Amino acid sequence: PTFASAVFSVEWTSVVAISVDRGLADFCSFHDYPMESRGQAKSRLRQTRLSFTFRRMEHSSAPDARYTRVAIAFHWIIAALIILNFAMAWYAEDASKEIRQQIMGKHLANGLLILVLTVLRIIWRVIHPAPPYVATLKSWEVALARIVSFLFYFLMIAIPFSGWAMVSAGSGGQPISFFGLFDFPGLPFSQDREKAGTFGEAHEVFATGMIVLFVLHVAAAMKHRIVDRDGTMRRMLPR
Repeated sequence: PTFASAVFSVEWTSVVAISVDRGLADFCSFHDYPMESRGQAKSRLRQTRLSFTFRRMEHSSAPDARYTRVAIAFHWIIAALIILNFAMAWYAEDASKEIRQQIMGKHLANGLLILVLTVLRIIWRVIHPAPPYVATLKSWEVALARIVSFLFYFLMIAIPFSGWAMVSAGSGGQPISFFGLFDFPGLPFSQDREKAGTFGEAHEVFATGMIVLFVLHVAAAMKHRIVDRDGTMRRMLPR
């Protein structure tokens, strides 16, 4: 914990302890307790107060823990690119053939960008571990958060990779234009429409899973923000 949070914890606990001290003294006087009992009670109170102070300091540090600025940038940039890719795919469904090809070319390039950024994000995550969870979270909430995090990483790799594999199998491993800047190499597949269809089906299943996971993720974030108000969202917000 920071020095400020430690001081606040000590001061806040002291106020509570002083009130309890006074109440204990009044209680002992009212019942005419012997001085030895009052002294023992106050000794136990001081031990409890010290333990409570350290617990308060430990818990108050969790809401202030945040991801690194690089991790936060990865999170929001990749999230924006994923939303953009879904929007392009949905718009292309009702577009003319020529416009659909243009949009899907950008969709594919954007997916490859998401794949590259996700790999970099995983490397950064290994080097810079995530901050601790908020201390008020229950054990099942922590376990669920870890499962969701793993599934997000899996889908952020599986979705663009299956799209890359689908196009590569359909074209026989032809390179892919990366926004017209350079050619991204295709996967070393011989042309196979059946294989391309299989990767295409997997691509759609993974994308559907991402939509479900995204909705659950947003709902959980709103719960922590509006209902729990436990500071969980601050871990991924820029300072």
